[in-house]
Amino acid sequence: MIRSFEGFDSASLATLAQLPSWSRDDYAAGKADLKKGLLDPAVGLIVSVAEQLSEVVGSELTVKPKIGGSVSPMNRDLRFAKDKSVLYKDALMLTTWDGEDKKSSPMFWIRIAHDSVGFANGIGFDKGRRERWREAVADDISGAALVTALEPLQKHETYDLDGATLKNAPKPWGNDHPRADLLRHTAVQARWHEPTPPTATLPRFSQFCVDRLTELVPLHLWLKEHLT
Repeated sequence: MIRSFEGFDSASLATLAQLPSWSRDDYAAGKADLKKGLLDPAVGLIVSVAEQLSEVVGSELTVKPKIGGSVSPMNRDLRFAKDKSVLYKDALMLTTWDGEDKKSSPMFWIRIAHDSVGFANGIGFDKGRRERWREAVADDISGAALVTALEPLQKHETYDLDGATLKNAPKPWGNDHPRADLLRHTAVQARWHEPTPPTATLPRFSQFCVDRLTELVPLHLWLKEHLT
């Protein structure tokens, strides 16, 4: 049974800062408290957020209400990690996406650390999405619409548009293209973080998250229209 979101436990939130130093024995000893104070509320939060945000987006967002679904597990995937000494993450990661396939759908993220909360929207590229991205960015009308969707996000001090991994704009476009910086992307994620508000321990933190993610809806709708 999924419990409605009533807020995170303040002591459990503070524990997030300590998790990277925990051993497996430490985690086993604290697991029950983490589940009650963090993980179960996180499931309730993303279910509530997805339901409210679906009304803003105009389509039903997908949410998998479990750990390993829309709430990432706290243990790190060490298969490709250079530092295998850190076993646990210092933040909760919550996701909801617009489509059946998580990997190919525009997605909303919430990242909750002990002292900050982050918000993001974006999508990964395969070859087809990469080509559709370039065509849409290069086009005067759709490219301008993307710029318009991104501009208001720049008010956030920590705003970042991740994914511009190419050194130059790809051919046939050059670095003199008015949106050359966007053409250099091989994925896209618009994101920022801000201090965790006191309301994180209260039910109204859900609305706080919805309000922030709503700022990303214009980008989300652009990605959905042009890349899916």
